Amino acid sequence: MGTIPNLALDRLQKAAYLHSQMARKIVLVKGTDPKLVLELDSDKPLQLERKIIRTISEAAREQFSGLNPGVIWTHINFISDKVFTRLSSSEDGRACLFDRIANAALPSEKRNHLSQLVFSGGSFLAKTPPIARSSYANVVYNSPVCRFGENSIFPGGRKRSLPEKGIA
Repeated sequence: MGTIPNLALDRLQKAAYLHSQMARKIVLVKGTDPKLVLELDSDKPLQLERKIIRTISEAAREQFSGLNPGVIWTHINFISDKVFTRLSSSEDGRACLFDRIANAALPSEKRNHLSQLVFSGGSFLAKTPPIARSSYANVVYNSPVCRFGENSIFPGGRKRSLPEKGIA
């Protein structure tokens, strides 16, 4: 990135965020002394989506009997509420990361015992006088092919349409 000015952490993070958007690279900031800013560049595509789908597939196969409806809850630590919102919100007509994962994982006949898929993360402080508590955001997906019917444990989930094919 070049010379790192002696800025307050919030201003340094904003500058790093703007740089990451312009350069289309991942930029990490360590705000304690000595301050460090890393710009990550790789020709390899991000593997996060594929790795989450593989983990969901393995969990559905290994941790459930298939005799009862199952729910897989994936909590993502160490991300802000803003980042979680970006991962769970579609923009420009494109499916968001969580939509793509749900569309790949839920319609498979091998996982037709799954009723719902839940993602959570983005810790924040919820303040309602006189109480303040730590909370997180979440998004729930209902399976379109659950053989147990609409057996929703967590109400109000998104119903995913069947894509052309699910992963096996």
